[in-house]
Amino acid sequence: MDDLSKGRAGTVLLDIYRKRRDLRKTFPEVLDGNIGRLIEWASSAGMTIDSAKELLLPYKNEIDRFASNQSMASEMLRSLPACVDLVKGIKEELELQDRTVGALPQSDPDRLCKGVKWLQGRGVEIGAHNLPIEDISPIYIDRFSEFAGTKCIVDVIGDAGVLPFRENSLDYIASSHLVEHLPNPIRTFCEWYRCLKAGGIIYMVLPDRRFTFDHGRQRTPLSHFISDFENNTTGVDSTHIDDFINNVDLSILKPDLAVSDYPKLREEHGRAYHNEVYAGKEINIHFHVFEKEDVIELINFMTTSETTKLNWHILEVQEKYPPERKDGFLIVIKKS
Repeated sequence: MDDLSKGRAGTVLLDIYRKRRDLRKTFPEVLDGNIGRLIEWASSAGMTIDSAKELLLPYKNEIDRFASNQSMASEMLRSLPACVDLVKGIKEELELQDRTVGALPQSDPDRLCKGVKWLQGRGVEIGAHNLPIEDISPIYIDRFSEFAGTKCIVDVIGDAGVLPFRENSLDYIASSHLVEHLPNPIRTFCEWYRCLKAGGIIYMVLPDRRFTFDHGRQRTPLSHFISDFENNTTGVDSTHIDDFINNVDLSILKPDLAVSDYPKLREEHGRAYHNEVYAGKEINIHFHVFEKEDVIELINFMTTSETTKLNWHILEVQEKYPPERKDGFLIVIKKS
């Protein structure tokens, strides 16, 4: 686990323990689930207690209260960041989140869905930004409190591939035009599967390459998704930058930009993305492009692969979805 991943994991967890205690009454899985997740992250990072005691002790009473036993809390305290710079970074991010992450709405304490037929019960929408799926009442998870100058709809700052929920705790996970931004879809789908109850739903609206600014790019083959999973690919990855920069249709992506300015924009943005990766920072692009058949093939592979072997099945597929846009497709999966 790199420092960036450790920093994000620590930030998500500490933010929840410090700022999200109001979730306990409406969504106890958040607090309960993070005990196990923290131990898992901490073990992966090889963290020690000495360097992080100062950072974590203020939260020890709260952690102890929700841990199933004292040994779990002790294990957690033995596992915290050994890197002083990382600890400092977590503190700085917490200070930022203090100002950007608000409390959950109190008007609908059970967060029950009222609209989309598949999305009933308690669940989450990931990466809604400012365009949430209509007629549902999830907990909103996003990496950003603000994106491209627009405030995001977000209850919990978090990452699609590292969710702060215990196993078998969610009725559904919904997303719209998110999967193309995932550097490692197989890893993320395994995480979603972990969080879902038996009978839980994954509801995904994905862009169809043919009807978006990605229409000039080649479809991502299954072998590439598998390689990303085996290599633990993260958003700090330059593999797709040149393809994205050089082959997207700028007349769709940037309709107000003069054609004569295309080369300059491609050069500047390409250089900026490569510099971000070189600096160890994650980038936000369409890493992968696909059509309906590619995603179905990936789902079926994860069902039969000895590495993943997910017990799920596809309930529904709709093309040209949503009807008012017709640039994507819907896939609904049920965990058996």
